[in-house]
Amino acid sequence: MLLKSVATLYSDPHRVLMEYIDNAVDAAEIFYDKASQQYTKQIEIIITLDGKSHDYARVTIHDNCTGINNLSDLVTNVGNSSKLYDQDTNGQFGFGIYSFLAICNSLIITTRLSNSSTINRVELNSKMFETPDTEGLEIEEKENIASYKLEQAKEDCWTIFKLEDFHKQAFREISIKTLKTEIENHFELILSRKNIIIKIIDTSKKEYICNSFDYNKHDGDIFYRELYNLEKTKSKKLKTKVLISIPTKLIINLKVYKNRMLGRKPVFIIKGRRITEISNVKAFRTTSKNSIWSHPNITGYIDVSGILEPNISRDDFRANTLAKALFQTLAEMESEIKEFIIGQLKFTGSNEFKDLEDILSQAFNKLSSNNNFRNLFNFNSDNNNKYLRNKDKEIISLLAPKKVDSINGTSAGSDGNTPNLDINSPGNEMPGDDLGNDNKVSTTNKETILKDVKVKITNTDNSPAKSFKQKKNNFGGINIVIDCENEPPLDINEKELRSSMINNQIIIYQKHAMFEDRIKTGAIGTQTISNELVFYISIEIMTQIKIFVFTENKKSIEDIGAFFNNFNEVIYLFIKDLAKLTGKNLSELTNLKRV
Repeated sequence: MLLKSVATLYSDPHRVLMEYIDNAVDAAEIFYDKASQQYTKQIEIIITLDGKSHDYARVTIHDNCTGINNLSDLVTNVGNSSKLYDQDTNGQFGFGIYSFLAICNSLIITTRLSNSSTINRVELNSKMFETPDTEGLEIEEKENIASYKLEQAKEDCWTIFKLEDFHKQAFREISIKTLKTEIENHFELILSRKNIIIKIIDTSKKEYICNSFDYNKHDGDIFYRELYNLEKTKSKKLKTKVLISIPTKLIINLKVYKNRMLGRKPVFIIKGRRITEISNVKAFRTTSKNSIWSHPNITGYIDVSGILEPNISRDDFRANTLAKALFQTLAEMESEIKEFIIGQLKFTGSNEFKDLEDILSQAFNKLSSNNNFRNLFNFNSDNNNKYLRNKDKEIISLLAPKKVDSINGTSAGSDGNTPNLDINSPGNEMPGDDLGNDNKVSTTNKETILKDVKVKITNTDNSPAKSFKQKKNNFGGINIVIDCENEPPLDINEKELRSSMINNQIIIYQKHAMFEDRIKTGAIGTQTISNELVFYISIEIMTQIKIFVFTENKKSIEDIGAFFNNFNEVIYLFIKDLAKLTGKNLSELTNLKRV
């Protein structure tokens, strides 16, 4: 039952398949030569999907690596991975072999060692885990197992993991495209080695080769650092730090693409495998999530092999001294990294569109203080500030101390009215826990009685900027830039972007054909803002904001009807304030901006 419970940590069927692919990659490590960065023999790992119905389908992972020489230990020594202290292989927990329980009922492992005359096989099924004993869990060694031939060369060795009898929903979720992407991302550095092929064969026998990511495919500059020590605060009071040595060097490799927005976030890597996106690690208290670690122009990795230890679900890391020191060191390097990024992406807006940029930025920041606008965009998705969300003030009832002159409760105020209470003012402190049952506290000159008092909770600072900072999504200070100098950058699908959002700057690309089609140019070269251009710009701005809100808070997902209704309404709110632009020449905007 415990093993079944552990298996539930694998919520994604592709992650389960990756466990067995990972085992195959580990088995290939013995053939890898670090000096030449290649395998000494051609490594092939083949994932085959067969069958279109969940109860008849099977998935096999077949490798030509070393074979498994401890098959019995593999399935019985639960939680003891033989790879735990291996610097090159990825196993740590010894649970991965049982991850099949999350998506199917049967796993058959068949393996042959080099120069062996036997083929070993073990079959695991979910029913074995419903009884307290290990009856039926046997390793069988046979010289002839159906469909396997031993006439092949004696040096041939291999392992096949076969998963069968899938859970219906898990089988539906398996996607060739997703699996290929997962393999390419997870084994990013390993696939860049020579003499290794990982391929997928679908039910129609079509082959898909998994390729490594090519950092040199597009132009860009690299921020590269190697660290051999980490810094950790020894005393916050004395502001002292200590250097902590690390067992292996820390490698930071980030690439900044000026004209490409791949949306491929930097990741933490261990032993050549991606663990998780840096921006997703909760223990890393970064202040630059969007400006560095989720920046659309930046990709790359930080190799933390031998330093960080992933948890069993591989979406975060174990908390220890090294982890704290590493995250602190990275946080202190962020200003240096950010300066490098800004230097690569430095952009100055066009003077021609400067007035338009100012009007758009002013209009947006004015709109961002509108409660209706924030609610439509789910800026206030949490309930922590419910009293400030829809109203400026709320009245709530609570017990608070009120000074009286006598036991009959006469008010101490000279006008007979309930005095304004400030519990932080002298004389109005909340009484301690030594109150008597009669709710009275004796003081030197007076007696305090607790009564129900209505207190007004008011937002005392009406500044939109400050109240906005109380929200998770703060859009105060957004700047809108019209880029007239650069060609629109391309996304991962080689399509030109109409706009993008970098830090607090929304960039709209004037050289995009859809922008140029919507600005009218007169006979003498004057450019006039059309109604279509106002609508186009509004949509681009709100699209970037909506993407940002979704990225920051995925809990804010709406149903499709609510999404379009709300999105359309914020467009109309924005256009209403920009109607004055329609029909104006760019040269006329200076005076309009002063209105």
